[in-house]
Amino acid sequence: MRAARDEMSHWHEADYLIINDNFDSALEELRALVRSLRLRTDQQQSALHDLIDDLLL
Repeated sequence: MRAARDEMSHWHEADYLIINDNFDSALEELRALVRSLRLRTDQQQSALHDLIDDLLL
């Protein structure tokens, strides 16, 4: 329990916070987080560069 308390005391240092008090809800939040990270501009820039250039012409 001491290790868990120590880890939880650093919650404010995290970029994201998912409380696992309901597994289904926490799982959906985690899935949404993963989806959002995949949609970040820096993740898609190289893959979509040519398409975006074509659309802007």
